[in-house]
Amino acid sequence: MTGRWIAALAGAAVLAGCSDRGEPTSPEARALFSCVYGPPPLPEVGEVVQVEGAAGGTLCLAGGEEGAEYVYVPFFAADDGEATLAVEVEGGAVSAPAGPPLPSLAAAEPLLPDRGGLRPDDLFHHRLRLREIRELGPLLAGAPLRRAPARSRGAAPAPAVGELVTFSTSTDCDSVAPAVGRVEAVSRTAVVVADTSNPAGGFTRADWEAFATAMDTLVYPVDVLNFGEPTDVDGNGRVFLFFTRAVNELTPPASGSYVGGFFWGGDLLPRGGAPGGLPACPGGNSAEMFYLLVPDSAGEVNRNPRSADFVRRRTVGVVAHELQHLINAGRRIYVSRAGGFEEVWLNEALSHAAEELMFYRTTGLAPRQNIGLEELRRSEHVARMFSAYAADNFARFRTYLLEPDAESLLGIDELPTRGAAWAFLRYAADHREGEDAALFRRLVDGPEAGLANLRSALGTDPLDLIQAWTVSVYTDDAVLAVPPAYRQPSWDFRSVMPVFAEAGGYPLRVVQLGPGEPRAVTLRGGGAAFVRFAVPPSRRAFVRTRAEGARPDGRLRISVVRTR
Repeated sequence: MTGRWIAALAGAAVLAGCSDRGEPTSPEARALFSCVYGPPPLPEVGEVVQVEGAAGGTLCLAGGEEGAEYVYVPFFAADDGEATLAVEVEGGAVSAPAGPPLPSLAAAEPLLPDRGGLRPDDLFHHRLRLREIRELGPLLAGAPLRRAPARSRGAAPAPAVGELVTFSTSTDCDSVAPAVGRVEAVSRTAVVVADTSNPAGGFTRADWEAFATAMDTLVYPVDVLNFGEPTDVDGNGRVFLFFTRAVNELTPPASGSYVGGFFWGGDLLPRGGAPGGLPACPGGNSAEMFYLLVPDSAGEVNRNPRSADFVRRRTVGVVAHELQHLINAGRRIYVSRAGGFEEVWLNEALSHAAEELMFYRTTGLAPRQNIGLEELRRSEHVARMFSAYAADNFARFRTYLLEPDAESLLGIDELPTRGAAWAFLRYAADHREGEDAALFRRLVDGPEAGLANLRSALGTDPLDLIQAWTVSVYTDDAVLAVPPAYRQPSWDFRSVMPVFAEAGGYPLRVVQLGPGEPRAVTLRGGGAAFVRFAVPPSRRAFVRTRAEGARPDGRLRISVVRTR
């Protein structure tokens, strides 16, 4: 370190505050004095150092005899994903990092089959879940003594194959949108119904029966094991799978996205009479059901062609996703009698976990096996199941990695939020003892929502866990001997992510810090940035952080990992 820089450090230390005897009195002053007058800390490679608030205003780090490299992770510990915090990071006597782990890996050969350039329309589901919370939630809060209709499971007969039934496809309790459907298959857990107005040339009898069988043998067992039994407000012991053009109509004309299906909480409320203290929902169906996309090869509905193969390959995953929503809503209404519905980000994370659980069940693989590209390529079946049940989660998580500072798993329900929330929930399940199902069922049955629900289910502050998970986003599978808290046991994201982009590589956005080059980021609540820098051999350097132009308070937590 040059004499000029030492003088600057000493002057800053004096200004930062000393006692009458010349001893530093503030965390920043102590850090600066350490840089000038004492040996600064030199963590071991892979060691993670964490500070928060004013203690993170200035950190002093050593380069050791051979030089050292670090990744510096400021984390905004706020429970509101829409809150923001302007952060500036400045380094003194730092240099550019050169060694591993680098943010990216080499490009990988394609793994996934052609997905037609279409992406799920998650924004539609965001709006629908919010409407449940805002419109139906207050009705539930006003009916604390509500109970399910007095009928036993399976007491009512299921409709027969060929029978016509009428449903409302409205998602508004104040309006009815009738649609006539024909029962195409009936199984132990499902009644498969096709809208009589669907485009011609759709699914065959074998397809309808296959969907009912998949519900019995795959989707229902997986979801019930992990999330709990669904309610049975109509008494037939089954769930209606209504394949209707009304779902196709939700996608705007000539769109690059699609709605694969949806569940609406109003269908679990009585149409009228409000028995058991429940509010009435005349626009609902008073039945366990959800609505599914149908084939439309000619693009009859809104000029959006949907081949039978395209819809067939996506339907079972959608059913697993929507069944979790149905179970979650039903149990909050009738079992835990919660004051409303689950927050959108956590509700969707659970449904995306349901899709991932389908991948494990269909392949014989399991969580905590650190599944990477090699395992996914071992057979065509595993690759197909990954495409069907897990690839969309990876694609969403990739959008978070591209902008981790501007996004958050607690944020507005868009692709990055969903990807991060799913990845975090998987991490949270992996880092507790016992089966995944124990955590998922506690979340579904919890009377609270969001972070409060997580806090009760985990028995710890979820923001602590989110901060550790955030660091693991960089350190996992990065050829670093980090503590277990900074590993992601189920997936080797660094090896799988390259198949999702033409450029390949692990897409985590990392900012490089140089001397005299402050880096400014705006963090969302629950969000973080990743800043890399090096300290030359036999030198010492400091990193100064400001939040909203001032010394940080307890909302800002900083993790520093020595990477080389």
